[in-house]
Amino acid sequence: MSHFEFVIISFALIYSHSAVRLYSALPHLNRRSSRYPPMIFYIMFILFGTAITFWSLWSYRDVQWDFLAYIRHLATPACLFYLAVTLVPDNPAKVASWEKHFFEIRTRFFGGLIVFASILSINVTLTAAMPLYHPMRVVHLCVALLGVAGLLATSQGAHKKIMWFAILSLLTAIVVNMAPSSLN
Repeated sequence: MSHFEFVIISFALIYSHSAVRLYSALPHLNRRSSRYPPMIFYIMFILFGTAITFWSLWSYRDVQWDFLAYIRHLATPACLFYLAVTLVPDNPAKVASWEKHFFEIRTRFFGGLIVFASILSINVTLTAAMPLYHPMRVVHLCVALLGVAGLLATSQGAHKKIMWFAILSLLTAIVVNMAPSSLN
């Protein structure tokens, strides 16, 4: 087994736990009495983040892995798992109001997004030598700005507007990741 295969298998376990946690909320999010569109969107946003960061690991297939790089990159799926368990409680069926739940966890969630964007940016700089002008930096910046805006905003209306910014960020990530280029 190569170092890359070892790394990808261990990361896949964490990514899959994140995805399962997020998927566990889906049947409960659409109840009329408790539906809150930003919450639905952020769960889908982190599901997409889980998929795209796992997919991007292929860019590291030729990296000479050492323990420090492994630990540094382990922070990415660990942070996504943190975001997943922050968004979705142990028993999502018991959530009476997803809006109330969102405002209870919003500082942890948006703070986690800032940490997540920072981890991504640091890892691609140190491991893939990504230049500062690379298009993926726009995605990192958008996620960090999303986190800052979410931390600062306290009203429901502001969070719906932030959700639209997040949708634009998501579309940017899709376009950038579809381009036939590497991380460096």
